[in-house]
Amino acid sequence: MSEDRTESFLRGAFFGVMVGLTIGILFAPRPGYETREILKEKGKEISEKTREVVEETKSKGREFIAGKGINIEEEK
Repeated sequence: MSEDRTESFLRGAFFGVMVGLTIGILFAPRPGYETREILKEKGKEISEKTREVVEETKSKGREFIAGKGINIEEEK
């Protein structure tokens, strides 16, 4: 169940980011080159945040599994 919630959250977050970027591009009062630079920077920020969330989720998952006494290596 926890995996479903995490997956749903990540999908929702991704969708929200994409909608926000699209709306921002459509209504941006800047020249194209400025908009592209901003998008490039925002893309890097989003990528980094996504990596952080994934790593945090992995870490919490490992802590949860360790607390249950499950050996991950044996489960593979």
